[in-house]
Parts: sequence; structure tokens; C-alpha cells
Amino acid sequence: MAKALLIKATGEVTQLDLPKDDAYEVIKEAVGGWIDSARTDEIVAYVHDEGLLIGLRVNAVCSLLFGRPLVGDVVLVGQLNEYGESDGDDHDLPEAYLSEKFLGLAHD
Repeated sequence: MAKALLIKATGEVTQLDLPKDDAYEVIKEAVGGWIDSARTDEIVAYVHDEGLLIGLRVNAVCSLLFGRPLVGDVVLVGQLNEYGESDGDDHDLPEAYLSEKFLGLAHD
């Protein structure tokens, strides 16, 4: 299982445990449809593929993290595995994003 966060456009933040075999399906259900991604050096945001087209609400927290508008509910996962490889959607989110400090900032 990979540790991830669901950050809703409303600002609600929930920790997710993504199963190794069905992570894609869990992410797809969490964002409400087919998925697309945005990446930084350490994290990946999975978003609704047509979110901008269908007018989903701006996700302020994730837009700030990625420096561009992201809309709708977003699932954040880690970019790299323990070997420094970027190879999938099943990497734990870095601990800093799971900390009480980050979660408190995301809620405000």
C-alpha cells in the first residue's frame, strides 16, 4: 500500500492508502473520472482529466503546490520509489506532506 492524500477542492484533506493492485481505480474514483497528472520533482497530482472543460472548482491548495491551476479533487502520491525511480502510481507521499504541519496548512 502507498500512502497518499486526497485534497478536495473544498480544502478537506484525507489520507488514503492506495492498494498496490488497484491504485488506478481508487484514484479514478477519488477524482471522479478519467485521470491526468501533474508532477514536481517529489510528488504527483492525479486530477480529473476533463476537470477544466467541465468547470470543476479550483483546488487552491494543489494549485499553490504545483504553481498552476488545478481543479477538482486531487490525489497526491510520491514521485519516486525507494530507489529514486519514477515508475508508477504506488509510491508513498514524502513524510512532509503527511505531517500535521502540512495538513494544518492545507485545511486553513
